[in-house]
Amino acid sequence: MSTVTLLALLAQTASAQDVLLWSYDSYPDEQQLDGLDGWSSGYPEDPWEGYRSENSGQHYARSMTDDNGGDWGGSPDATDNTLTNAAAVAGDGWMISSIYSEDDDTIGLVFDWHDSSNYYILMMCGTGWSTGSSPIEDGVWTGLVRIRDGNAYVLDWVGDSYDSYALQAVAIAVNDGVVVGKVWGGIDPGGDAYIDLIAVDDHPMEGTGRAGFYAYDAGINPGNSDVFFGAITLYGFDDDGDGVADDEDNCEFVPNPDQQDLDGDGIGSACDDDEGTGGGSTDGGATDGGGGDAGGADAGGSDAGGGDAGGGDAGGSGLPDGGLTDGGWTGDGGATGTGSSLDGIWGPDTKLTSCGGCSAVAPGASPGHLAGVLGLIGFLSLVGVRRRR
Repeated sequence: MSTVTLLALLAQTASAQDVLLWSYDSYPDEQQLDGLDGWSSGYPEDPWEGYRSENSGQHYARSMTDDNGGDWGGSPDATDNTLTNAAAVAGDGWMISSIYSEDDDTIGLVFDWHDSSNYYILMMCGTGWSTGSSPIEDGVWTGLVRIRDGNAYVLDWVGDSYDSYALQAVAIAVNDGVVVGKVWGGIDPGGDAYIDLIAVDDHPMEGTGRAGFYAYDAGINPGNSDVFFGAITLYGFDDDGDGVADDEDNCEFVPNPDQQDLDGDGIGSACDDDEGTGGGSTDGGATDGGGGDAGGADAGGSDAGGGDAGGGDAGGSGLPDGGLTDGGWTGDGGATGTGSSLDGIWGPDTKLTSCGGCSAVAPGASPGHLAGVLGLIGFLSLVGVRRRR
């Protein structure tokens, strides 16, 4: 069986519910990434670098420093060590990648990055045996962190983290202020995630931002302690399945791939109750008194995704040089498509606890319940983290 990338595995589990926005799996070997192909580092001392495994042929990004210290959004320093791409832009959507660390400090995924003072991180902190291994709190933990105006807010966390010397799938999603993070024990995102976080940001960021990676006190050092990030794939949620991401769809819950808007008011003709079209519309005629247009109803129905992760062998962990060749990301063919919903990723089984937007909360504090948990449970049981009206 031939080795395929994470992108190919996801294509085999394609669903019409999400729109593929961007992907990248060709980090050039031993070349600086900062300034290349739209990549940008938030820490001038770390240009990041591409790496190609000779054994598997897979490409990775890796952090080139093992620095720590500083504050978010001030003079760029180790705390700002993100790697984001100008083409990896989404508002309500999700990204998936893989991580592999020979270090024991802090790595993660970055989503909705607006600037060095405002973004989300799925932050994974390793053994933390030394002071300064995390920009928030030392110790073994993984959290959903919101950086707002240069301050860190831990939205949800758990006392577990990545496995060193293991290749693992990781994902983060944001949808109307609902933030979800997942970490799997191996490279198959179709199985159960052993870290499963969810929180509500009461003041979500507006607009769109970049996606990418995060490394703090983690990277190449004199002991050759490497940190690798694999192929990145970015999706936008598409509630009505018409191939237009929700953030761009003028009828978010009524399929209208042509995005027709006859009266130019920003509401698509398919769901505009107050559009006089002169013909073909249900409000009948050129004036706006018809009122019979049914376009406002939610055509999305229930979650369309199938639970079958499909497509690939379960795979396992292992060194980047060897872990992808036997029992790795091998596929059985399967369909291609524009998206990969994977209900198992964004299903209702996510953990519903949070520290409620508290600032820089250390693991060990008692996380409180989300406001309105019962309503959120009902919301998630129907649609995962997707919105409905």
